[in-house]
Amino acid sequence: MSDIDNTHDANSAEPGLPGPDALDALGPNAESPFTGSPTKEPWTGAHPAEPLTTGDLPAVQLTKQERDEAIRDTRRFDLRRFLGGLFVIYGVLVTGMGIARPEADKAPTGGIPINLYTGIAMFIIGAAFLLWDHLSPVSEDDILHSAEKSKAQSLQGEDLPADTKA
Repeated sequence: MSDIDNTHDANSAEPGLPGPDALDALGPNAESPFTGSPTKEPWTGAHPAEPLTTGDLPAVQLTKQERDEAIRDTRRFDLRRFLGGLFVIYGVLVTGMGIARPEADKAPTGGIPINLYTGIAMFIIGAAFLLWDHLSPVSEDDILHSAEKSKAQSLQGEDLPADTKA
């Protein structure tokens, strides 16, 4: 027989899974086996309805120029843009080698034009990264939240005595 627990809770949608009332019976601080906590987001530890806070950091307001600069710089230096550009450039170079000298890579690979295939694949991957960057840029809310947090941390660092600064 199997060691799998085939118990079924009457409130459960699927056999073997606890029903929605199972965690309530354990109390408000019970850990869920699926999410880590019944009341907190598993990846941030924050309550779903609460915005992320900066903790003990002072609240700061960014000027319009700082906001625009943070958004522009973050999007300009997005890693997807660099990776996409590199893959496109190397894809063009490797494809060119595969077209210019097809006999050079067929002998060591058993007749497969590996430079041509690899170059085309690299070009497609690079184009996909660039398309992803264009269609789904980093959201302004995420950028501004990070910029405000960085500014608050730098302001907090300025308030420290000189002997405690790193």
